[in-house]
Amino acid sequence: FVAMFVIMLVFGALGPAGIAIGSVLGFLVVTGVTIVGLTLATPVIALSLLRGSFAITEAFSGARKIFWPLLGSLIVAMVGYMLFYALLTGLLGAMPFDQYGALPSGDTAGWATLFPYFVLVQVVAIAPVALLRGVACYAALQIDEAAPGSAAS
Repeated sequence: FVAMFVIMLVFGALGPAGIAIGSVLGFLVVTGVTIVGLTLATPVIALSLLRGSFAITEAFSGARKIFWPLLGSLIVAMVGYMLFYALLTGLLGAMPFDQYGALPSGDTAGWATLFPYFVLVQVVAIAPVALLRGVACYAALQIDEAAPGSAAS
């Protein structure tokens, strides 16, 4: 955020157009730093659990070596989540009840109608977590296999 503030301050000297350009550039810098940081931090917990001790530096250095495939995997997982969410949103629009199970008449829909929908809601809620954990675990296994002195080496 400091970088975003400095960029906005520098471009702000150019007037309102400079503030707009500085805001966009600052937002892009913060977004880029966030994406890189989160991608590098993805395998930390999984690698720490795999090794039985904190493996923060090993996870970051290993993630740097597989950064682009890891980022691509995370993007694919997020696109999958967005597709799940779009399916859910479209399904909600086609249902005869609202998100709380109320029919237009004000009555509550029966469980035979609500149960499949709420199962799908839970799948959509759990799917992105499972996808992202899978990516993190796979990255941790790749880092562990590539490390000198690991059991796989």
